[in-house]
Amino acid sequence: MENSVACSFADYLCKRKIIDPELHEVYVYGTELVLSFIFTVLAVLIAGLIAGHIISSLVFLTVFILLRRFTGGYHANSYLKCKLVTVSVFLGSLLASAMIDVNWWMFVILTIVGNIIIHYFAPVENVNKPLDDGKKKRLRKLSHLVFSVLSVCGLIIRVVTYLPISILFFSLFSVIVLMIIPKSTKGETCDEEEPG
Repeated sequence: MENSVACSFADYLCKRKIIDPELHEVYVYGTELVLSFIFTVLAVLIAGLIAGHIISSLVFLTVFILLRRFTGGYHANSYLKCKLVTVSVFLGSLLASAMIDVNWWMFVILTIVGNIIIHYFAPVENVNKPLDDGKKKRLRKLSHLVFSVLSVCGLIIRVVTYLPISILFFSLFSVIVLMIIPKSTKGETCDEEEPG
């Protein structure tokens, strides 16, 4: 679906002489990415709405999109698989957060273990987008920073307010798992952006 809409949009821009026909494929690709991102976000929000956990879906999306931008991770090899994986990860995180009450010490352990994994795995490169050493170092530092800030925020919220913040914990945990999968299984890759 994304491809046909993207092609139509790029055709329209070419016919109106808004873009050079040589850039047609670039605009198709960019439009596909934007549409896939929007549809994936909408799918997670709809799943959260149906499950009666819209706030949890917003927390998940914030963590997932923000952190994976720097860490990278598993990428499905089609837009449909990307949506299915992302919604499944959200539903798995939601289910785990409903079943397990996350205590403060779990955030401490996640912060330590997560930062160790980030140190050795981040950023996970997409074969279609190789990174130079300078960019890898910068992304690794940002991964550590964002992960640590989100983990400490979860810890503070849990200790100070006693609010159920398990979805934040499992969202962070899912990003760490999605970093390990490609490294351990030579995971699929695609041209897609986050989430997915």
